[in-house]
Amino acid sequence: MNYFYMDASAMAKRYVPEVGSDILDLLFDTISRNRLACWDVGIAEVTSIFVRQRNDGRITQARFNQTVIDFQSEVIESNTLRILRTTLPLILDALDLISAHSINGNDAIFLQAAIEVAAELREDQNDLVVVASDVRLVRATHRENMRAFNPEQNKTSDLEDLIHAA
Repeated sequence: MNYFYMDASAMAKRYVPEVGSDILDLLFDTISRNRLACWDVGIAEVTSIFVRQRNDGRITQARFNQTVIDFQSEVIESNTLRILRTTLPLILDALDLISAHSINGNDAIFLQAAIEVAAELREDQNDLVVVASDVRLVRATHRENMRAFNPEQNKTSDLEDLIHAA
């Protein structure tokens, strides 16, 4: 069974309309929340995406307010969606990924958390799919022999296959 770990660029698509929003809706609406994960720092990154979209006029103040409420209810206050915590050991383990994949520090920490969770899931014959719109992060995920799904580039049928994989 596949579990899904979303970066901020992908998760924000659930709450504000943009390319790939329909695919994130499918993911959230199809599988149980205990198969979804995000990174604790990603919560702040998603919130900053909402603020940026409000500030540049892509969403109204009313839409912003509702978006924040929905995000808080569905992710921040969720009892089942897994929020991966940042620790000093995680940061230190991620440092080599920065130079290995030419990615920024946040992406390296996100990816290191994915590597660790994937190893844990594989012990029980499960796997992790990184859901991200960042092309460098997707490429680095593949180089680490992990699956990635880009909601801006992959097809709905690809996601359905990943959701229903045994």
